[in-house]
Amino acid sequence: MKIKVCGITRLEDAAMVTELGASIVGVVLDELSPRHASHNTIREIAEAGITVAGVYTSEQTVLSSPLFEDYVQLHFDHDPELIRSIHELGRKVISVINFNGIRDLKIKYNAYREADIILVEYKKGVSSIVSQIAPLGLNVGYAGGISDRDIENIIAAKPSIIDVSSSLESSPGIKHPGKVMSFFKKIRDAMDYVS
Repeated sequence: MKIKVCGITRLEDAAMVTELGASIVGVVLDELSPRHASHNTIREIAEAGITVAGVYTSEQTVLSSPLFEDYVQLHFDHDPELIRSIHELGRKVISVINFNGIRDLKIKYNAYREADIILVEYKKGVSSIVSQIAPLGLNVGYAGGISDRDIENIIAAKPSIIDVSSSLESSPGIKHPGKVMSFFKKIRDAMDYVS
């Protein structure tokens, strides 16, 4: 299972979470987000050898961006053609589905199946819907309200990736070292327990 830490705004936070076990760090490129960072932040992180995902909230921003990142995370409704276009540029794709019921989830899952990772996000707490999304497939990850309190339940469902952000912060975009260390320890403990 991979771990993605999102809402990264500084190289030092990217380095810290990677050292502790994050596989991917996410940089939000939406100027309206309190966790907004720039393409320069992405480039700086990528040049440090850290796997990075640029998080986009519109197709227009994807198409007008330099794409320095390893993964392009599409946090908006999109069609399979955009996924293919990004693959043609040599980048991997994370397609996000905001959970709005199982029927809608299955429709979007089928539309996004060419993505490298499909991330199901549920703002009310993804741990409450793991039984509904676990059967979808091997490239499915979970996001939304994940903290060290529910990590055992989530890991038991065997997602390909989990995505965490605000539960590891001291303030928006700034990761708290103590929270990060505690979270990764809980993950290691839960993985030992589940396996």
